Order: sequence, then C-alpha cells, then structure tokens
Amino acid sequence: MSTLLTQQQLLSAPESEYMSDQQLAFFKDLLLNRKLHLQGLLAQRAEAFRDDSEARLPDAADTASAEEQRAMEMRMLKRDQAELLDVEAALKRIEEGDYGYCAEFGQPIGLKRLLVAPTASLCIDAQEIQERRAQRQRVA
Repeated sequence: MSTLLTQQQLLSAPESEYMSDQQLAFFKDLLLNRKLHLQGLLAQRAEAFRDDSEARLPDAADTASAEEQRAMEMRMLKRDQAELLDVEAALKRIEEGDYGYCAEFGQPIGLKRLLVAPTASLCIDAQEIQERRAQRQRVA
C-alpha cells in the first residue's frame, strides 16, 4: 500500500498525472474524512434537536428564543445533510472514474479548485454559467 500524496506533492505533479491513482486516493481520503466528520456532526445536531424539542419552557420569551434557536439548528442540520450528499456524490464520481472532470464540459476541474471545493462537479466556467442562469431566473 502506498502512502498518500501530500498537498504539495499533489500540486507539483505534472499535468499528465491529473487524476492519477495517487491523486484520486488523496481526494478519496479527504472526502472520506469529511464524510466521517459530517456524520458525527449530524448525529450531534439530531440529538441536540431531539433534546431541545423535549424541553418545556414556561416563559413565552424563553419559548420564542428556543424556537429561534431550533430554527437555526434545523438550518445547520439541513446544510450539513446537503454537504454529506455532495460528499457521497463526489465519492461515487471517484468510483465511476468521473471525479475531477467537469460534468458540463468534460474538461479538468483543476487541483486547486478541488482542494478548496473537493465536492465540485463543475469547472469554474460552468459554475459561473450556472450561477448566471440561476440569477436570471430569480430576477425573472
């Protein structure tokens, strides 16, 4: 079993090694660690949410404050669930051989972008086009 690349080794690799087995192993490890972290967070948030929903507060102000807190916790829970789905989708792309390539144009997404956003499925150009479309739809 070979050791994982460091970030420096990853970035200094020639372009011809883009999404080599070693690079894929680096990103798979990164994504698996993120998945474990998110699963732990989700378990904690779900437990806290259950505990909060069982609490009975006598004061209306306390109840309002608790409801606001629960709404914020629910948003965080949904955000983490969405990120977990993105991580799982990225891991699936690794298994299918599609990871690191733009789902829209088929070109390399780029190592620097993947280091910042390892779940990215679009290159920067495709992402910008998608964001402009979404913005136009919101305005219309």
